[in-house]
Amino acid sequence: MPGRRRPGPSIPTVSPSLPAHSRRQVRSSPARDRGGDSPAAEPRR
Repeated sequence: MPGRRRPGPSIPTVSPSLPAHSRRQVRSSPARDRGGDSPAAEPRR
């Protein structure tokens, strides 16, 4: 992976991405019942 070779730009790019994805998954749980990000949360599982 080219991202692992560059720990500099990789850390700041993955740092906000990791927590962002985690929060999106949590919001998807209740959103799936509401029918909001249903297709987006299903394939991500």
